[in-house]
Amino acid sequence: MQRIFNTLVLGLALTVMLPSCVSKKKFDALMDEKSQLAQSLAETQEKVKMLESELASLNEQLEAEKTRLNGEISNLKSELDASKKAAAEAQQMVQAKEAELAQLRQTVKDAIGATGVFDVAVRGDQLMVVTATPLTYRSGSTRVSKEGREAIKNLAEVLKNNPDVKILVEGHTDDVPMKEGAPWRDNWELSTARAMRVVRMLIKEGVNPAQVAAVSKGEYDPVAEGKTEEARAQNRRTEFVPAAKTGTLYQAVEGKN
Repeated sequence: MQRIFNTLVLGLALTVMLPSCVSKKKFDALMDEKSQLAQSLAETQEKVKMLESELASLNEQLEAEKTRLNGEISNLKSELDASKKAAAEAQQMVQAKEAELAQLRQTVKDAIGATGVFDVAVRGDQLMVVTATPLTYRSGSTRVSKEGREAIKNLAEVLKNNPDVKILVEGHTDDVPMKEGAPWRDNWELSTARAMRVVRMLIKEGVNPAQVAAVSKGEYDPVAEGKTEEARAQNRRTEFVPAAKTGTLYQAVEGKN
């Protein structure tokens, strides 16, 4: 009997102990899994915070960039409007100048071309008074030929009869440098002397000094290229250029102020 009782007690004890051992292992496993999930959750939450912070920073940068770009767009629009306005004003000035030059060309043609002694020609964008015989010189000289003096007298009569016509007297030279001991330091001085001599001749013939002006071009505006004597002879010259008034152009400029 005692032996049976002991056997029953041992069996009961094993029955109680066995479930207890299995539940602890499962509990430990669950605790480990919970710990891993908690760590993963913490890492995920930290990543979410970091991404939210980056997103906020990017939003701030985006707003700042939008503000900057909107400012640039506004500035560009202002510059574009100003450029359009300036272009329109420049176009008006060009048209005014073209109209003035056309009027000048017609005035000069009526005054000078009608004489039969002179002609009016356009070289590039410049209006020129052309003499029947070109006003040319010997190398290094300011002496005007007999034909040249006659042309100057005829031009003087035209200018006296047309006081509104103004003439630029342009002196030119060839490209030969001044020799040592020459009366002119360089070709600038020589071209100035040529222009001044013709101006003084016109004034002596009775032209109003306000109608003429001397311009020095030196060797830098040749009509003939090359180093030949023929080309250089053509470049040693004095020319007459009608001077356009600047009244209309000045008014166009003043009108925008």
